[in-house]
Amino acid sequence: MILASTSLSGNYTMKTSNNSIRDFTILKQFKVTTHHPKAPQIKEVVWHPPPAKWINCNIDAASKGNPDISACGGIF
Repeated sequence: MILASTSLSGNYTMKTSNNSIRDFTILKQFKVTTHHPKAPQIKEVVWHPPPAKWINCNIDAASKGNPDISACGGIF
């Protein structure tokens, strides 16, 4: 009854599985169909230099907690 209930509830979910081989083998033993996560979407990004006599500045920042450790950086 446990096997049937687990298989039934597992096959009705639309949640995606993770990449753990241990979890995969357990789900297969319970005859649960796995749903793999979607592949990441790849987008082409083309860099164009700034117009003449212009300066481009790219910046990024990160913070862990607030007001804990933080940092920023930039490229001209």
